[in-house]
Amino acid sequence: MSSPTRHLGAVLAVSCLVAWGCGGGGGNGGSATGGSFTPRPSSTNAATNTPTPRGGAQGTPTPGHTFPGGQATRTITPTPDTTPGTPGARSPSPTHGPVGPATMYVRASGNDDNDGSSPAQALRTMTSAASRSAPGTTIHVGPGVYTGRITFTRVAGTADAPIQLLADPSGRTTGDAAGDVVLDAGGDTVNLVVTRTPFMTIDGFVFQGSVPQTTPDRVASTGIGLRTQSHSVTIRNCVFTSGGLSDGVRIDASSDALVFDNLFHDNDRGIVITGDSQRTRVINNTLVNHLRTGIAIAQRGGVAPADTTVTNNIVQGNENNIAISVDEGPPSALEGYSGNFNLAFEPGLEDQTTVYRPDSIRGAQDVNADAVLANPGEGDVHLGTDSPAIDAGSDGIGSDLVDALRQRSTVVGGAPDEGNVDLGYHYRR
Repeated sequence: MSSPTRHLGAVLAVSCLVAWGCGGGGGNGGSATGGSFTPRPSSTNAATNTPTPRGGAQGTPTPGHTFPGGQATRTITPTPDTTPGTPGARSPSPTHGPVGPATMYVRASGNDDNDGSSPAQALRTMTSAASRSAPGTTIHVGPGVYTGRITFTRVAGTADAPIQLLADPSGRTTGDAAGDVVLDAGGDTVNLVVTRTPFMTIDGFVFQGSVPQTTPDRVASTGIGLRTQSHSVTIRNCVFTSGGLSDGVRIDASSDALVFDNLFHDNDRGIVITGDSQRTRVINNTLVNHLRTGIAIAQRGGVAPADTTVTNNIVQGNENNIAISVDEGPPSALEGYSGNFNLAFEPGLEDQTTVYRPDSIRGAQDVNADAVLANPGEGDVHLGTDSPAIDAGSDGIGSDLVDALRQRSTVVGGAPDEGNVDLGYHYRR
């Protein structure tokens, strides 16, 4: 699927206000050219210390993924009567109405008058599927673009009856031609918001199109927002790209989240963990070309995250030159923090220990060298044959996650990951 070409119409100061915590400030960073990063001028507004979003097309999508360019600055004023599935839409709480079948299908060719019980009876919108979800629901989503905010609220999944939101880029499950499964916020402030909904898996989507709200109040934007006791949620095999406007994933007051094997490309920040979020695991993600911090862990509302694990990630090319930041507080997010086997690199810095805030969080097995990515400026993060990220990871992430990585590939040509696991995002083969 070809990605749409979009352009930023005006400079937008992206603020981390209202409901979410803040990351790092401005500074000089790097841009990607070919297989390595070269320094680029700061894009921070000196007067306001807020980043200026990037504009223009981001280039050609890599096989199997869509990487759109920037998009026009918009002012979103949500109203309760907005039609579900359109920008500004809000779903009632709880979001589920009449419970649908345990397995539902959503297709670009579907119809919300269907019951969703089979590919032939597929629904058209994610909003309709979310409204029919219950503990144990599995939703298969076929290739195509699905526009508008999607909300899961108070769907009480359990370990034995989780909610599964599964993209089907192969098209084999839904009966479609292969292609990306794109969730486009359509100018809303968030693609997918999960509130008081534990035990959920989100797998295989491309997230794009979220834009900060500017009036009547300024609200930052994100691809996925986990909020308020949305515990034990797994986000895996997804791609987040916003032209520098939006954060990728924000986790607030939700514990035991797993952010595994995702690609964060050209966002404001990559992953933000705030408030009373305990035992978050951030494993084997690649985060490149962000305006601000790649991974930010910060207190919010007088409460700080604890026991966060950051392992096997590649974090490179952030314009504020901060790869990983852990708030020292008070209160401090350093309590129980474990970070190791990460590649953290910011081009143009003589002292690479400064990519960590504080520098004490650098892991003993961390790599501080260019990851040698194929073409990160166009979203291609395949590893070059001489990449220091190859075989540099830890297998101590759990046999289930290692097995999943073995089925995927980090290199051009699709060879499986063998030996010690490679760092960063793994492409489907």
